[in-house]
Amino acid sequence: MNGTLWYTFVAPPSGSVRINSTAIAYNGQAAVYSAINCADFNTFDLQAANDNAIGGTSLAPNFTVCDLTPGATYYIMYDRFDGTSGNFSLNVTEIVLEAGTAAALTEVCYGTNVDLTTTINNGDLGGVWSSDIPSVNASITGSDFESNGLAYQTFDFQYRVTDGCAYDSIISQVKVYAPSNAGEDGTVQACRNEPIDLLAGLNGNADLNGDWYDPSDVLLSSSQITTANFPGQYNYDYISGNGVCPDDTANVVVVVNSNNCNFLSLEESALEEVTLYPNPSTGVVFIESTFTGNFDLVVTDINGRTIQTGTNVTAGTNTVNLKEVERGTYFFKLSTENAEKVFRVVIQ
Repeated sequence: MNGTLWYTFVAPPSGSVRINSTAIAYNGQAAVYSAINCADFNTFDLQAANDNAIGGTSLAPNFTVCDLTPGATYYIMYDRFDGTSGNFSLNVTEIVLEAGTAAALTEVCYGTNVDLTTTINNGDLGGVWSSDIPSVNASITGSDFESNGLAYQTFDFQYRVTDGCAYDSIISQVKVYAPSNAGEDGTVQACRNEPIDLLAGLNGNADLNGDWYDPSDVLLSSSQITTANFPGQYNYDYISGNGVCPDDTANVVVVVNSNNCNFLSLEESALEEVTLYPNPSTGVVFIESTFTGNFDLVVTDINGRTIQTGTNVTAGTNTVNLKEVERGTYFFKLSTENAEKVFRVVIQ
């Protein structure tokens, strides 16, 4: 020690202060102590000290002290470093940091860029954004988050403002939604007056929460319809959306056959009583029929390729084994000379 001066200060509510003497370029050093007995240096406990400015070039000290007890008295010792006399400055300021408050959950579509500063309110500038998930953290540049290439889920982001040893942080959330998927256009062959499920006409793995519109653009209550009593082609639109991503649309053409195929006939009514289960299936599908005659079964994939054919479905329980096929969507067409019906089955 080349000559010391002592001061006291009371720790502020934050418990964090900055000791700064750089207002005058005087070569000094400073230390902060707590003490049980001011007259007994053995009871002094060093809290922090520094010679030069941390993160700067000044020979005057400038550093931060954290975890002080609010309202407690602390001692600052200021010492001239090399014995040279002169004037010095000493400034003690409270460090108050505000990372802000989290805004409501931010919902975005996959592939969207998000300015993370919009996910918090009233935060100090100059903080750093980060994520505990490495792949998500790599998608952050400054405050910009790129959702492309990530899973469809909710992610946590930390915003942290720092001043020396003091910091404040907040967690905000961003939920990434999958793009809307109405599937691919398709066609359903049907008889007159036949109850059908329009979902059987969609190809691909479509979202199942969309809306169906009839050829007059009238919203349908479900995908279950009964075909017209007149032959022809009828266009139905399926629109899928999640409220975040743009809607997606697919078209199903229902072809009502012009031959003598009428579902109101005895065989077509019997087809209505046929049930397939389970759906989705792990490979084995059961077909229940109460019809005393036989139906022909043809199984095709979404590309129209025949997977299984020549199977007769009789009254009772029939078993179809597709354990060897790839996972995906398949179509089971049951038919007689005068009637047919298509079931859409997912193999998992």
